[in-house]
Amino acid sequence: MSGYENYFNYLVEFIFAYPFIMSIIWMVSAVYYVLLFERKAPGPHVYPDLPFIPPVSIIVPCHNESANIRETIQYLAETTYPDYEIIAVNDGSTDDTAIVLNELTNLYAQLRVVHLKKNRGKPTAQRIGALMSKGDIIVCMDGDALFEPNAVAWMVFTLLRRKRIGGVTGNPRIRNRTSLLGKIQVGEFSSIIGMIKRSQMDLARIFTVSGVICAFKKAALHEAGYWRTDMITDDIDITWRLMQKNWLVFYQPSAICWILMPETLKGLWKQRLRWAQGGAEIMFAYGKTALFNLKLRLLPIVIDYVLSLIWANVLVIVVGIWALKKVDLISYDFNIFIPTHWGLTLALTFLLQSTISMFIDSKYEKGILKTIVWMIWYPFAYWVINAGTAFTGFYKALFKKQTKYAVWVSPDRGIQ
Repeated sequence: MSGYENYFNYLVEFIFAYPFIMSIIWMVSAVYYVLLFERKAPGPHVYPDLPFIPPVSIIVPCHNESANIRETIQYLAETTYPDYEIIAVNDGSTDDTAIVLNELTNLYAQLRVVHLKKNRGKPTAQRIGALMSKGDIIVCMDGDALFEPNAVAWMVFTLLRRKRIGGVTGNPRIRNRTSLLGKIQVGEFSSIIGMIKRSQMDLARIFTVSGVICAFKKAALHEAGYWRTDMITDDIDITWRLMQKNWLVFYQPSAICWILMPETLKGLWKQRLRWAQGGAEIMFAYGKTALFNLKLRLLPIVIDYVLSLIWANVLVIVVGIWALKKVDLISYDFNIFIPTHWGLTLALTFLLQSTISMFIDSKYEKGILKTIVWMIWYPFAYWVINAGTAFTGFYKALFKKQTKYAVWVSPDRGIQ
């Protein structure tokens, strides 16, 4: 066996070993967090015991949301939290969003509407809403999300736990499940995203809040300088801006909202590419500070990101070489060794991870354990997509042209 062949097979081993090791870390740390902090929590259907009631402003940025905004505002109007206002920011919509919002102001006294003539992007819409707000706590969401009645109260409860908690991310659950991709995402949000957030909570350092359901102390937002208007992912940006000012960001699984997700490969690719590009932009913007200011305790998150980026690049390169060799575009003669022991090992590990995570999340979503049967397809459908978007997103961020506003377009919201 040649030296080149050895090196190549080391890369193949890394492709399989990295997710196995990370899965073990996620499972152990998530279970530790649940046993220590979450096991005795009452759950989303119980109203939390709040020490006092600070005023809350709920910011709803909207761009072409005429099909969804009525239901979103209706759900917000049913929140159990007693002191809140809703500020809907119509960000240059070209459909009937403005008309619908104006009609809704006649139905809901707590609703205020702001119309922006041009599309300036979600970060700008949220910034304008926050600056106009009356509340001490700012809740942010998407224009198609549906909040559970106690969601706002649970986020306020978390923010009041400690003086230095500046942000909290909630627990988004998937609404649309009509396709295989939709059903797989139900499990993904539990076995991957939910488990990772619990793991990161052991460090009190979360890579990102979920932009579809999150809340902040206004004082923390002000100190952090609010959202940058040129970042493609506002949620990752504000998380890191807060942590750089030494504010803590917590995860609250009882703050539940229901969201629409892409159910086509094209829509899923565009969504994950935006996430990947946003993560890379954050590393370019704040990674240096995280590396050299150890007091912020952001180094583990940076290391995890770098390793996952290396994994994505290695997977793309190995698959590319394998494909070129298959069509005889590579003349160098060597055998690609695919270690057979990893197949069963990863399958069993991922099954265990999915079972543990869904058992944990069954407290927050009844019947979720039924979706475990679909999770066998996750590595096939999502490894390639996530690796491809991480690879592409990094280089898009690297060569991105500087713009003042990160504008948005209507996303793929699944099969309606």
